[in-house]
Amino acid sequence: MLMTILCDFPVRLPKHRDLLTLPQNGQEHPLAKKIIMGAAVLSGNHLRVKGFYQKLQTLSSSHGDLELGSNMTWHGNDGIFGVYEGKLIPLLRLKLK
Repeated sequence: MLMTILCDFPVRLPKHRDLLTLPQNGQEHPLAKKIIMGAAVLSGNHLRVKGFYQKLQTLSSSHGDLELGSNMTWHGNDGIFGVYEGKLIPLLRLKLK
């Protein structure tokens, strides 16, 4: 469902001590070092979504290769968010200044 309303490049958020905190005391969340967090811009406007997907690179495969299906991966380390309808969706890195 997420892939069908994505309208801009998703970003992987940097690991930062105050990015994920406990609401009651502001301390770092116990899972903060294990979680890969990201952000994505979503839209219910199909023209905006269509415009985004038109900008993406279509994947091609060699004869005999299995076709890439619609799936979502969130590995975060390889620079790929996923593939949707044969379109490669890159995962950008958000850097702190």
